[in-house]
Amino acid sequence: MKYCIKISKKELLSNMIAWCLALNFGFYPILSKVFSPPLDSGFLLIAFLLAILSLLVSGFPYMKCMLPWILVWALITINCIHFESTFASSRDLLIYLVCMYSLAKKEAWMEQIIKVLCTVCMLHVAATIVFFIFPFFYRATMPKFWGFYPIGTENGWKGYRAALSPHYSTNGIYCAIAFLISGGRYLIGRNTNIVKKRLFKIMLLSFATVLLTTKRAHLLFSVLSLMAGYYLCKQEKSSKKLLKLLRGGILLTILLTISVHAFPVLEETVNRFFKSGDISTGRFAMWALAWQLFLQNPIIGIGWGKYATVMYRPLGIRSDYATSVHNVYLQVLCETGIIGFSFFVIVFFVTYYATIKTIRTCELDHKYYNMLLISALIQTFVLLYNFTGNCIYDFTLCVYMISVMISITIRKRALKADLKFDNEVE
Repeated sequence: MKYCIKISKKELLSNMIAWCLALNFGFYPILSKVFSPPLDSGFLLIAFLLAILSLLVSGFPYMKCMLPWILVWALITINCIHFESTFASSRDLLIYLVCMYSLAKKEAWMEQIIKVLCTVCMLHVAATIVFFIFPFFYRATMPKFWGFYPIGTENGWKGYRAALSPHYSTNGIYCAIAFLISGGRYLIGRNTNIVKKRLFKIMLLSFATVLLTTKRAHLLFSVLSLMAGYYLCKQEKSSKKLLKLLRGGILLTILLTISVHAFPVLEETVNRFFKSGDISTGRFAMWALAWQLFLQNPIIGIGWGKYATVMYRPLGIRSDYATSVHNVYLQVLCETGIIGFSFFVIVFFVTYYATIKTIRTCELDHKYYNMLLISALIQTFVLLYNFTGNCIYDFTLCVYMISVMISITIRKRALKADLKFDNEVE
């Protein structure tokens, strides 16, 4: 007997959009090396075209939840026009919003996007492990591909830190997301024992790769995100959760101590938290400059994306080394002023609050609970990493917007079904 799985055109379109978004996150650094703009954003552009097609097929429903994000996009666009800035961020955000708009009425795509997201992140985790075991293989391949030794690899001798990425911070993001998804589902999610055993192995493996990258922020913020997720999302009494978190913190400290002694290669990661000198690796100077620029233009800022064009002279660095502030909140304040900063903070944290509230107050089945939990953990990580990174200015924006799309879709489903949850803990 032959079995045939029927997939509607609408569902197929939404799944393809999801695949493209996840693949864009997983391979954008590599694509940006192989292709010039706009082809480096090929997956994103395909997702945009598919989203337009999906809307033409399904119609254009009114969704109030989209309005805050449309205002953010309008603010960035107006700012870019006024200051004659680059429109790359405005373009990408518009694509994400169109995809969000086309996907919010559907549900099957969420499972697809998480599967592909896990797969691409685990590919980077696997590459990190392979290059750690076979360092000569890295030196024979990746420096030739990139045309340089990626930052953090010490001339390729520690290529596992960057793995398939052009920078060890980029690889740290992939490993941290893999750790968040597996660790979140294992520690907080609702799964069968068989699934939990598999998740436990993936969690340990991905955590080991986060340590191998030697990235302090990725390690610290991923662990803090799991702790925050456990406290905010787990249906238990607060005192019980705090006690478990305390035990978990002590256990993690003991395990790290043992691991560092057993595997000296991990010692550098721990030592970077306590090294003397500029522990900010130049960030303090960049933050100070951003604050000065904000004070000069406090209302509307200096213009979206303008910081990188002016920072190299005051800081005495080469123009081709110009970068972002490495603090999203300071950079948004500097570039868009009080007006823009207020919009961003409100939209980001209202979205996060709504996600946590839905987890805590709605009776979700295990599948939707786990997906919304992943959304909450990624949002937590990005909101924390914004203090030292460039999350909305680089490829990390993609995974953040994916988490927002999942949140909005499940919240709409919960509101439509009027899913109530009693306030008693499990």
